[in-house]
Amino acid sequence: MKLLLTGLFVVSALAVKTPPEEDYYHAAVVEYMAVSGADAEETLMLNANRYVEIISEAAKTADIVVFPEGGLNNGDLTLFVKIPFEKNNAVSVESVPTHEAIRKLSRAAKGYGIYVAVNIHEEERTINGSLKYNTNVVFDRNGSIIARYRKYNLFSETILNTTSEPEHIYFDSDFGVRFGTFTCFDIIFKEPALTLVQKYNVTDMIITEHWFSELPFLTAIQEQAAWSYATNANLLASGINDIIRGSTGSGVYAGNRGPVIVLQSLQPGSRLLHAKLYKEGRQGTSEGVIKDLHPIPAGTENFKLKRQYLEDFVTEMLLPDTALIKVPEVGDEGKHCFIQEAVIDQEICQSEFCCHFHVNMTVTYKTDDFPIKKDRSYFLTDSFYHYRYRLAVFNGIRTFDGFATGGNQICGIISCLNDTFASCGLKTGFIDPLVIDTIVYGPLYVYDTVFNEVTITTSTLAQDSYTFPHFMESSETEYQFGSVKNMSNIDFTVKDSSSKLIFSSPKLVSGAIYNRVYSRDGGPPGVTPSSGYANLTPSLVICLILLLIPKIFQILPVHR
Repeated sequence: MKLLLTGLFVVSALAVKTPPEEDYYHAAVVEYMAVSGADAEETLMLNANRYVEIISEAAKTADIVVFPEGGLNNGDLTLFVKIPFEKNNAVSVESVPTHEAIRKLSRAAKGYGIYVAVNIHEEERTINGSLKYNTNVVFDRNGSIIARYRKYNLFSETILNTTSEPEHIYFDSDFGVRFGTFTCFDIIFKEPALTLVQKYNVTDMIITEHWFSELPFLTAIQEQAAWSYATNANLLASGINDIIRGSTGSGVYAGNRGPVIVLQSLQPGSRLLHAKLYKEGRQGTSEGVIKDLHPIPAGTENFKLKRQYLEDFVTEMLLPDTALIKVPEVGDEGKHCFIQEAVIDQEICQSEFCCHFHVNMTVTYKTDDFPIKKDRSYFLTDSFYHYRYRLAVFNGIRTFDGFATGGNQICGIISCLNDTFASCGLKTGFIDPLVIDTIVYGPLYVYDTVFNEVTITTSTLAQDSYTFPHFMESSETEYQFGSVKNMSNIDFTVKDSSSKLIFSSPKLVSGAIYNRVYSRDGGPPGVTPSSGYANLTPSLVICLILLLIPKIFQILPVHR
């Protein structure tokens, strides 16, 4: 241990320490693939040792490093540790009872001179028994614990406890940034995440995640990018890498300036994402890099994706009705393509919630002599531009796998694999090309859909809600799923009960005004009923007016 500590302190002299007067700081988040041991104790220590290795690497370029939810325990629910913590006081772990893994991480933070945020299962013993929490812990450069947050919105964690009220945990760093912290499923809800930004002047946020991605709107990087953009808070998001369970997605986001560095991987392994991130109100070019940390097995894993229950949505297929234009394809002898250009204006309503869509789009078709089966893009799991899209509207309450419900108002464009509604919200990859039959030209492949410009508006947003822009495109690579790199190019506004989203995309996955209606949380899932008046026929309205006229005259003042 002496040799280890000596090495640590030698390195600490070379560690990054950004002065508080600088306009930026250096952040690192870890996309981490946890390992398992023979039992819970060995699993915890194996991952803690790996964390120390990663901390040593991160400290070369970063002021702070963030690890994901569940990375230390790797799903185990039998081992819980004591976390020493005093509100408003930094706590040294050397002289208080705690687990060796906590001491190891504390020494690494101190030795390498870097802020470290981790997630671990915590136990607090009381006179009435023990309480068990999903807990974020933050160490400062001295290795002291300066923040402890207990997850408030649990997801399938039935044996864990929550605090009676949500905790609003934040800390001030020595490089001039105030950080808040929350965990995974918390991002869906008002408390504590939004309150940290709105009430406690938190400009930068740390989120630890073991996210289970869902189409069409809630993959990890979609939710992270949308939350950061809408709140205009910098977000450091660290996600677990567990591809076959649908868990991946990490990034550093610069508020409404968009993502700096993002990864939603189809490959198992651990990676370090580093970013130079500008502080709130400061201007500059943020930049990021990704570094592989552990050997990556060849090939990719089958990325499991959940599908939102879309059957409650009102949808309309986006089908251009303009004439096909034949265009010779340059450089491809004997092959031709056709295009359809269209501008579509449509309003769709559900239960008094109305969305207006203005869509300028171009669809490209290939003739059947085109070697489409050799096109590698058809093997990608996110090449939705080869298929169909629908306008989609929802006003109601959804379930989150039966563990919670939440209110939603959504105006969006979603991708589908064919003309059927059942094909929406499913990933692509090794799906047969979509063919249409034409009388004049015979069978044509639907090859490409480009959204030249899309404007989505609504003026009927509910009270006690928060509106997010959800936008994701194809990654155009077989090693990642989805891209949010163009979030900075969208135009998104919210004012009172109205919102507008404008974007263009050559390879859209989905784009939406996504309003979370917190006042509906906890209600039964389904479409929100109309108030009733919207469905009255004109004759019934006239009858009601005639009935009310005598009552009106009875209350009018009499002037003599």
